[in-house]
Amino acid sequence: DLLGKAIIALKPNEIEEQVLERFPGLASADVSVGLPASVTIKVVERQPVILWQQEGNPLWIDEEGVMFPIIGEAEVQAEVIANSDPPAAPVPEDMTDEEPGESNPEEENEALLALLNEPVVRRTTPEFVQGMLAMINYVPEGSALAYDTEFGLGWQDPQGWLVYFGMDSNNICLLY
Repeated sequence: DLLGKAIIALKPNEIEEQVLERFPGLASADVSVGLPASVTIKVVERQPVILWQQEGNPLWIDEEGVMFPIIGEAEVQAEVIANSDPPAAPVPEDMTDEEPGESNPEEENEALLALLNEPVVRRTTPEFVQGMLAMINYVPEGSALAYDTEFGLGWQDPQGWLVYFGMDSNNICLLY
């Protein structure tokens, strides 16, 4: 949406935010504006490590737990067949260190506005990603990692046995 706009009217920070919102597969964007009429956008792509296969809605997940749509091709370290989204990363309950009853409405409004202006990025925890990557070394040949909302992360072995390690990623990380 930059064509036809005066170069002096462009705001690089706003363009960066729009690029990151529209392309969740990008880790960062750097926009520079110059004369005569030049806009340079440098981006860094996220590197997927997990392919999350879920009922016709495959996603990539990077080491930080950020989920993003598949665009192009990439080699991943693990593939997970799932019946739902991965567990969501927890959202901080409170952005301030204030005690209950000491609320400052002006600061709360500023914090709320900052949250509303942040691009919405779906993510799971980096610990869950590391747990999946650790488990891949123990999955029997001919089996795939699986995720079930009730039982957690595991796999089905070639004889049909279902093996699950539960929902607590600390249990998964013990495999290291």
